[in-house]
Parts: sequence; C-alpha cells; structure tokens
Amino acid sequence: MATVRKNKSGNWEAQIRRKGIPPVTRTFPTKREADAFAADMEAKIAKGKSIASPDLFGVGEALEEYAAYIAKPVVIDGETVMKLDPRTGAYLNGLLPAFGKFSVGFLRAKHIKKFVDVMSVTPIPRPAHAKKAHPLYKSGETRTYAASTIRKFIYTLKSALDFHARTHGYTYDAHLFSEEKPPAWDNVRERRLEEGEEKRILEACHYVITRDESGDVTAKRERRHGETYANLVCLLLETGARLQELLLAKWSEFDLASRVWRVPKEHVKTKQGREVPLSKTAVAILEKMKNEGVPFGALPKGKAVFVSWKRICKDAQVDDLGFHDFRHECICRWVLRGGSDLQIAKAAGHDIAVMQRYAALRGRELLSFVDPT
Repeated sequence: MATVRKNKSGNWEAQIRRKGIPPVTRTFPTKREADAFAADMEAKIAKGKSIASPDLFGVGEALEEYAAYIAKPVVIDGETVMKLDPRTGAYLNGLLPAFGKFSVGFLRAKHIKKFVDVMSVTPIPRPAHAKKAHPLYKSGETRTYAASTIRKFIYTLKSALDFHARTHGYTYDAHLFSEEKPPAWDNVRERRLEEGEEKRILEACHYVITRDESGDVTAKRERRHGETYANLVCLLLETGARLQELLLAKWSEFDLASRVWRVPKEHVKTKQGREVPLSKTAVAILEKMKNEGVPFGALPKGKAVFVSWKRICKDAQVDDLGFHDFRHECICRWVLRGGSDLQIAKAAGHDIAVMQRYAALRGRELLSFVDPT
C-alpha cells in the first residue's frame, strides 16, 4: 500500500510497498504532489504495470542506451554499422563526465543548474586536428559555450532520460528540468547588410581578389563555381530560405509558372514543409540555372562550403556575415515592402513572434510612417 508522510526536512515522502515488488520512495515539496504520485503508482500496480525505481538505473546507462537507440545504420566499406550523428554524440559525450556517476533517482535540479553555470564559463576546446590558428577564422580567441548550445546539452539529457524511463517503466523527478534554462535568444543577431556590401559580396563570389597591404585591388581571377555562389546569395536574399533548404533543393520543388517553391519537410529544420513565394528576380535566376542537374549540386559539401564563404567574405572585405544573416535581411526587406506578419511568417516558416525578432529594422527605415505623405 502507499504511505504519504511529512519528513524532517519539511518535504512530503510517498512510499509504495507491495509484496513481491521492490519498494518505491519519492519526495515532493507538497502533499498534493506526493498524493498524486502515490495514486499513480497504485493505479499502475493495479494494472500490472512496472513501477521500477529510478534509483536502480544510472544516468550513464540511460545516455548509452539512448545513443544506441538513435544510432542509424550506415554502410562503410561494404559493412553495415550503427553510427550516431556526430553532433548528438558530442552532446552525449559532454554529459557523461558531469552526470554519469549519478543514479537517475539521485539527480536533482541543482545538479542541472550547476552544469549550466559551469558550461557558461567553460572554454570551448580547440579541435585536436587544429595545429595553428586558421587565417579565415578567429581560432586564436578563447570562446565559451553559447546559451543556445548549453540548452541543447540539457535537451539531450532530457530526451535520454525520457526514453530510458519509458523503456524501463519508471518515473523520475518531475521538477528536474523545471529550473529556468539559459534563454535561447540571449545572443540574437541583428547583422544586416551595410551600404555597398551586397555589391562587393557578389563581385567576390565571381572573382578571387588579391589586394596589397593598403587594401587596393592588385589582381582578379575567376572563382570556381563563382556564378553558382552568386546565385545562392541572391536566392537567399529573395526567398529568406535557410542554407540547407537551397543546397538540398531539387527542380521538382519549383513551380516557376506559379512562382512557388514547395520546400519539403525533410529539408526543413522544424520538419514542417512550406510554400515560399518566388519574386520575379528569383524566377529569373532559377530559369537561368535550369540547365543544371541539381540547382546547387556543384557546390562543395559539408563544412567546405563555409570555408569557401569565409574566403568570399575576406575578398569582399566584409566581416561577421553568415549565410543565415541573409534570412534576416530578406525578412526585413519583406516587412519594408508591406508584407503582413502572417504572410511573412508563413513564407519564412516561423511563428510570428520569431519572425518579429528577425525583423531588425533600422531607425532610418522607420521614417516612412512618421510623416504623412
């Protein structure tokens, strides 16, 4: 039977004892929560369900089982092996030293908070293969983990514990992840294109530019796939798409007659497909590219495209500009052209609140509504 009582610390302890079943004890800050837990356990016992204690399982065990669960089969040298996504694997490996020694039942919100506090001041380790600072990156600077990255560590831990609890039929502390986590938008980028930057970027897409010490151009030569890079930049500015959506795009997704791009959910970060309106400029670019097999199949894969982009920005003398900043710029331009919040949110694949954060309008761009025409 279940017993609920107040302990010396002032919390409420729910204990379930049944013959043939290991006893289960959980502590709650209020009697209502303890009673609800006891009633839930009694109902599970009555239905013949497991009421295994989280004290019997280690967090490290939960992380390892979750890693095995989400691994996918990959064929390497003719053999099929289970492989984990490298980024998720990095999160799991980062969680093990901090939580691997705990049992799931012992883990508390204060342990999560301590992990967040430590990670926020922990320097990001330099890649093992990096022998010297790369001239295109600020690799010589010491950087700490961004709040959005720390959130991904915490989300991975929660996903692992949720999976393990479902698999083994137990419940863990409902308050474990109730503490406030680092805000995902603490470092909202407001980078917009400055005057002349778009022209210089498009020129650098086409040409590798050499300059002397004073910054004057001394030579130019055609950049490999220069036209394709320029088309990529223009379409990012015209469609507000994410980089991966354009790099993975196929011609079957574009209806140039109706001026609509149907982005499949498989290519979208949020796993929700959407229809993107195509401007006349975007249609003209796509029609010019139509003889290619896949719109951007010629560009390098993986991280190589970002290295090329760094070189383009260096040649254009443009600092701190990423592909995703074109999405911000496009949304701002749509706002200034009179698009409604709902229209822009639908085209961008955001909810309205996120879209409004992307619309980093400058003061001079707000003058149009100050004075009547």
